[in-house]
Amino acid sequence: MATNGDALLSLLEPAPNLVIVDLNARSHPLAAIERVRAAQKDLRVIGFLSHVQRELAEQAQVAGCNEVMPRSAFTQNLAAILSAAKD
Repeated sequence: MATNGDALLSLLEPAPNLVIVDLNARSHPLAAIERVRAAQKDLRVIGFLSHVQRELAEQAQVAGCNEVMPRSAFTQNLAAILSAAKD
């Protein structure tokens, strides 16, 4: 778990299978995603947010999220997301 972009980058060695980002975090999550994407181009990045935040969802995809989902869908599918990351 990382609380800011610098901490997140320090966790990329060895490269994880998945990075999950709370897009409502106060620590500049879009900038962190951009930095992760620059460091690990093929890393799967999933962001979650409130379902009404469509503009933020678009910004997250531009920043490098592979998937952006509402918090409710993320919560419901978390077990499957984590299981897929193990493979």
